[in-house]
Amino acid sequence: MTKLPLPTQTEIQTHNILVEKLREYSEANDNWISFSKFMEVVLYDKADGYYIKKNDNFGVQGDFITAPMISNLFAETFLMQFQLIFNHTNSIILECGPGNGFFCRDIMLAAKHRKIQIDRYYLLEVGIESVKKQKKILQECLTKSDYKKIQWVNEIPVQFDGVVFMNEFIDALPIDIFLKKNKKIVEKGLTFDNGRLIWKYKNILPLTIPSEWLSNLKTDYLFEHSSQYEKWIKQLDTSIYRGAVIIADYGFSHHEFFHPDRHQGTIMCHYRHLAHSDPLVNLGSQDITSHVNFSYLAKLFSENNFLIEAFQSQANFLLNNGILRCLAKYDPHNTKEYLKKTMGLQKLLSPSEMGDLVKVLVISKNIEIDFSYLNSQDKSFQL
Repeated sequence: MTKLPLPTQTEIQTHNILVEKLREYSEANDNWISFSKFMEVVLYDKADGYYIKKNDNFGVQGDFITAPMISNLFAETFLMQFQLIFNHTNSIILECGPGNGFFCRDIMLAAKHRKIQIDRYYLLEVGIESVKKQKKILQECLTKSDYKKIQWVNEIPVQFDGVVFMNEFIDALPIDIFLKKNKKIVEKGLTFDNGRLIWKYKNILPLTIPSEWLSNLKTDYLFEHSSQYEKWIKQLDTSIYRGAVIIADYGFSHHEFFHPDRHQGTIMCHYRHLAHSDPLVNLGSQDITSHVNFSYLAKLFSENNFLIEAFQSQANFLLNNGILRCLAKYDPHNTKEYLKKTMGLQKLLSPSEMGDLVKVLVISKNIEIDFSYLNSQDKSFQL
């Protein structure tokens, strides 16, 4: 296992507070904590959760870096896709889980430069400290008139008509863990033993995952599944009148998700830019994610009035949408600036970085757009 740096005293206190909250929950629920409940507490507790309380989750001083922090070319390229969609919807964006606000900042600046009208930009954010940081960054970078277009929300606006964007949002939704054991599936959760959190197993009701995806799993095969997928997609269906949903995240189609070599699951934790697989340490001070099962996402979207338009690697999506044209507007004679752009481009496109590991799923509802330019390297047939 990766050797982690010692936590600070404040982080130790946060850990102990969350352990006590989990203990109270366990005692009130037959000494059982599902992993989704565990994630809900340690990540989203209103007082001490990782995404709520911690104010340095992102960036060099935080625990991980996302694509918008690598280069503004990321947002500038997505804006080219948004612009096409705005021809069929209102010029409104809803970004779920906006991180430090860089994507919103870069979209608004690029839209102003290209004279693309954006009427409203919603940021769906639950973290109090994150909202503070986002407001500070956006106020410093945007004009007053553009800043007034931004509105923070706690839920998806009703009768939404525009673009919904999620970058590394789905992979942070609470998930449950399951184990194939002796031809049956059991759930892996948590309990307390002598005051210490330990793993525990129990029998489950049938899962909503298609049975054929699970039938060939070998014994002791671990995998994750999230009922939050269904909740979010139903909320999107209820709230969206017309528009497109674009999801960029780490994940696989079901063939890769349930690959024999992936028998230990996909849970990953990030603490001070070190990746490891132990979610039971540094509670409230480390990120916990799992890879997205895009096939299951696509299945649910298809069952809820949406159309699957494209599924491809981040590299292919960015190339199909003109990231090289975005780069071309920068002066190669400005060596320092241009080198920064090309290095960022390499990280976004490289197979060993984000290029192949991150996938992009494009879904539409009640609009007719020609997405044929995304056909190059499209992998919707794998879903």
